[in-house]
Amino acid sequence: MKRPLNLSIPLLLGLLAWTTPLAKSQDLFGWWPLNEGTGDTANDISGNDLSALINNVDFGGLGDGDSAWAEDPDFGTVLSFNGIDNSGAYAVVGNPPDSGTLPIFTTEADSEFTWSFWAKSEQGSNNDIILGNRYSSVGGDFAPRQFIKFTTRMFEWDTNNVQGLDYDDIPQGIWMHHVVVKSGTELTYYRDGFQSGSRTIVAAPQDPQPLYFGGQGVENWAGYMSDVRLYNTALSEAEIQTVYENRGVFSTEDDDEDGLPDVWEEKYAGNLTDLSGVATVLEDEISFGGPI
Repeated sequence: MKRPLNLSIPLLLGLLAWTTPLAKSQDLFGWWPLNEGTGDTANDISGNDLSALINNVDFGGLGDGDSAWAEDPDFGTVLSFNGIDNSGAYAVVGNPPDSGTLPIFTTEADSEFTWSFWAKSEQGSNNDIILGNRYSSVGGDFAPRQFIKFTTRMFEWDTNNVQGLDYDDIPQGIWMHHVVVKSGTELTYYRDGFQSGSRTIVAAPQDPQPLYFGGQGVENWAGYMSDVRLYNTALSEAEIQTVYENRGVFSTEDDDEDGLPDVWEEKYAGNLTDLSGVATVLEDEISFGGPI
């Protein structure tokens, strides 16, 4: 008989979540773990080749020596931003307007997207850019003025008339998971897995919008960021909960095709055979109890 593997209930539920299409990896616009630790590139692991170029990486962050790469006791390697306009770190996705522009934001019924990311803010409430943009990719206003951005006080978009999905101001010094879901004309905000605001939109930007992390050279935000995932579809509440619970699972490779990512199987079982997506954790029994 094989020795039973002790799994806590939360861990088992996290593993079982991978047996369904909840992660919707096929619908990813981009997925940036932000855990490289060196260099000026944040890699996109979605398969869509939308890496982000980090500006002022060596002196514009909150890490050692003012590096944008920082070590966090809870999240490990993360990307950080000091919030100083013109000299602070920020990152641009792809090569806009040729590549990397955000999923189109319209009022059509089939217009959907999801923004998901972890952040720890180190500044008070204002309109600085955590994710999104303020200007076009060449640095000036669109005509008419347009932008989309997530800030510490609201999710804003402009169609020559600023609108916003309001939520409680984001506190300082706390890691939080943020999700904005768009489905047709409905916007919904989730904080740490729970719905925390909604808004019906009546107008949307006309032009494709670039995507920046932590600012755009101006309106720079101060804080730490990890695990940014953008989808071309509207995630359900159950799917959002799965993304929230699976923080740190950055690879979806599944060589044994059992529905579980290889990185989890190697971490919790040391191989690709003892765990499977149908919860046959071992041949004989599953033992609930203490940590592995």
